[in-house]
Amino acid sequence: MFFRNILILFIVLFFSFKTFSNDKKRVWFDYDLGFGKFAHDVDDGYALVHLLLSRDTLDLRGLSSVHGNTDDMNHQKRWTLKILDKLQQKDISHYSGASSKNQLGLETEASKAIIRELEKGPLTILASGRMTNIATVVLSRPDLIGNIYEIVINAGRKLESEYAFGPKKIIFPDTNVDGDLRALRVLVDHGLPLTMIPTESMGHILITKKHLKSMNTQGKILRWLSKKSQSWRLLWSLWTKTSGFIPWDVFVGSYLTHREDFHCLENINYDLVELENHTDPLFRKKDWKARKDFLVASFKLPSTNLGTYCEFINSEHLKKLITYWKNQLSSKSTLE
Repeated sequence: MFFRNILILFIVLFFSFKTFSNDKKRVWFDYDLGFGKFAHDVDDGYALVHLLLSRDTLDLRGLSSVHGNTDDMNHQKRWTLKILDKLQQKDISHYSGASSKNQLGLETEASKAIIRELEKGPLTILASGRMTNIATVVLSRPDLIGNIYEIVINAGRKLESEYAFGPKKIIFPDTNVDGDLRALRVLVDHGLPLTMIPTESMGHILITKKHLKSMNTQGKILRWLSKKSQSWRLLWSLWTKTSGFIPWDVFVGSYLTHREDFHCLENINYDLVELENHTDPLFRKKDWKARKDFLVASFKLPSTNLGTYCEFINSEHLKKLITYWKNQLSSKSTLE
């Protein structure tokens, strides 16, 4: 009887643990890792580190690269593997995706891997680059759309106003829209659950020299990130006349782990709308147009598409994140 009761207790505990572990949100991260290239954004490296340090609360199912900050898939894979190695997390897989918007609809390692995860159940997709990989999945397997719980993206603006950054009043381009407008249109046309984290929400949150100095004392991986960010911070300071740089991509991940810091409008209408293009001249390419399609959110839009628009992130959010990273690293003594 004693051994029978012990066996029953073991079975109950086993399935209780299994149920608990399955309660973690299933997440996929699709990004355009320019980290490691001179004069390229470093924020995607921060985003990847943040998510890898959050696997005790998020079920990170996989990683995939897409064109954007760089179209070099070999670079993206190499630096992803380097970060995985530094964090001793080689158990998670990385898949190369579309290296160009011309690959929309074409099967890649990334699209096949995302489809496999969607076949298993609901999945939250964090997309900090172009939407080419995600749109290819939607076009290939529209029957799986119901399993896309949420797509969190670095994109969007309000219909009623546009955001100008810093003392120079810079209007940044919506690169994740312009970089593959056809792909984004696929997501919009299918009415997918988009959560937009625009520049407006984060323009006051900059990684400064003070932050980088603080990171130098808080673990090997943070020292490494700090070192790799020095030139990028200097370029931003010279160009924007501000004290640091916006860590854009990290917020698609921290939206899940620190949701309380995000002030968002829920069930807001969104759509692609043609508006005047006031993008700063520095970003105007040969194909620049005086009017273009923007991803906009407004309760006034006639669109039936409903999403979430995050209009503000708490000012102390970055300080909280750095403390969070330090604590996560401290709990893994081999990474300090």
